[in-house]
Amino acid sequence: MDKKYSLKVLPIVNSFEKSQFIGGIAELFDLSLLENRTVVILCIGTDQSTGDSFGPLVGSLLVKGQCLFPVFGTLEYPVDALNLQYTIKKIYKKFENPIVFAVDASLGKKEQIGTLYFREGSLCPGKSTYKKLPAVGDFQLCAVVNECDSPFFPSKINETRLYHVYLLANEAANIIMQCCKLTTKT
Repeated sequence: MDKKYSLKVLPIVNSFEKSQFIGGIAELFDLSLLENRTVVILCIGTDQSTGDSFGPLVGSLLVKGQCLFPVFGTLEYPVDALNLQYTIKKIYKKFENPIVFAVDASLGKKEQIGTLYFREGSLCPGKSTYKKLPAVGDFQLCAVVNECDSPFFPSKINETRLYHVYLLANEAANIIMQCCKLTTKT
């Protein structure tokens, strides 16, 4: 699959880019069915930091929308630095050879703010805050919620508007739900 998709959500959504973005994720979901593997959606973050609430918001929206796949990480039960390793072990114990779809917030350049990125490969949660956490996921969906103001003190994650994070989370959850519906139709 080795492709990378990006979608600028804020301030507008380009419909052509959105269809490519949806196609990339739907391809992953179809692959899971062909290989008889379960996609597990792991939404990483905490609601104790506005910018880092992207993952738990996506997870909560997916659970509310009755997502086809198991979801770990919601506002009620977040997956964060404190329980990430435990949750990863739990997933691999419960599901045989799962495809882990990791969802997390990230910091980037100013012009990247409001962009969703989907790509193959694991992500490193906590990287922008210099936390040493295990890389996780076979695929990743990240949202650039704010800019990285300084490599020595990345405070911007805590200075992010909840409204923008919510818009990104809502768009990401809608895209994932659309892909679930496309997958169940085939």
